[in-house]
Amino acid sequence: SDCVIISGTLDAKLRNKLFAYFQQRYVELVYVEDIVSSSSDTNDIISTGHYEMRLYKNKNKSKSSSNLSFIINPISMTCYINYLNSKQHKFTFICSSQQTSICFSAHTKYERDQWISVLEQLQWQYKPNCNLIKPRSASKGTPTISSSSRSSTSHSSTNDINEPSDDDESSD
Repeated sequence: SDCVIISGTLDAKLRNKLFAYFQQRYVELVYVEDIVSSSSDTNDIISTGHYEMRLYKNKNKSKSSSNLSFIINPISMTCYINYLNSKQHKFTFICSSQQTSICFSAHTKYERDQWISVLEQLQWQYKPNCNLIKPRSASKGTPTISSSSRSSTSHSSTNDINEPSDDDESSD
């Protein structure tokens, strides 16, 4: 069964393609669960799943309107905010997984930040917590929990970048 995590209408283009241009697409981040086996003796169901980013020509989501679907590996995926200096595409972000990179353009800063937040949570959920435990000292073997246990994944300092605001949207 499929579970839609986030969806919406975004402009999208394949990255690193010559003459690529933005096209409006209905985009879904979906978790697809597959039942591997089930035991009639114990009523145990063993399932597995994966994440997919699906792009459709419109909200109908028919097979004929499906434009692109690719599996996302949360461990190797990278997502980050991209600043294009474009009046038409102010709120862009890039998502790359398994040699496919797509540049998305949201309509508002809020919409872009929501997509980035969901994608970062997906990444964070699968990252090993290597920085959680630090030894106190070489003489004592008792570990302590580090205060910087959760590192930010793709956040850049907003003090350094003059990002357009949602109020600037009407100037297109």
